Amino acid sequence: MDLCIWVFLPKDRDYNNQVEIKIGKHNDIDLKTNIWNTKLPSELIYDNKTRIMHNLAREFIMDKIIDYFDKRYDIDMKI
Repeated sequence: MDLCIWVFLPKDRDYNNQVEIKIGKHNDIDLKTNIWNTKLPSELIYDNKTRIMHNLAREFIMDKIIDYFDKRYDIDMKI
């Protein structure tokens, strides 16, 4: 069960309230350099209101977790 979700403010973001979310596994990142080894699926989420941005990020992350466990372990994680 190796699922990593990185949520961060990108250095070269277009908006102050822009969050990038990357989905991967522990071996997708080099722990010495803290750099990703491969191009990972990602999503940019932004909005002018922080609460809306937070909700969009949470919904995206929960969808990815549910999809991951449904496909990998055939677990019905419907909320």
